[in-house]
Amino acid sequence: MKNRENRTIFILILLLNFNLYSQKKFINYEKIKVENITSIEESFNSKVYESKLETVESTKDSIIRYGKLKKYSRPENESFGKINVTYFYVKKDSVVRKINYAWISSKNSTLKDFSKQFDKTVKKISADLNLIIGEQGKLSKIIDDTIEGIPEEINERRVTWEYKGTKILIIMIWSEKHGAYLHTNIEW
Repeated sequence: MKNRENRTIFILILLLNFNLYSQKKFINYEKIKVENITSIEESFNSKVYESKLETVESTKDSIIRYGKLKKYSRPENESFGKINVTYFYVKKDSVVRKINYAWISSKNSTLKDFSKQFDKTVKKISADLNLIIGEQGKLSKIIDDTIEGIPEEINERRVTWEYKGTKILIIMIWSEKHGAYLHTNIEW
């Protein structure tokens, strides 16, 4: 009888672990505690890049002083490619306030490559959370003269959503002369 109980407990533990693993999300949309960051990133086999820097962010009516950034590099994922993840948290409350997911591109990536990854990211998040894309994400051109005062054309694509108290921003910036980036920000 004791052997049968042990086997039942073992099976329940296996099912619980399988269920937890299958629910693992590549992008986290719910608030997490700083103490859970390491186990989350270990589950993805991420490389750690500890930062010694603290960050200050200015908003319309306040200044947010974050603790030391927690940075990781995740291996390639089918939907999101290879990304760097940065966690922002305020020292006093031990809750992550913002997560930045930055797509790592090859040196010879083109505007088409960035747009393709942007589309994959937007479609995946939209499907995960059942959010409507609508007219968002269209390519727009901006003339920027902040670098050396010389006007430069910059291409931008952007999608924003509010989901259960979470702000989601996916932004792509492309400039032939100054480089490019594709970031997904999750903020509470």
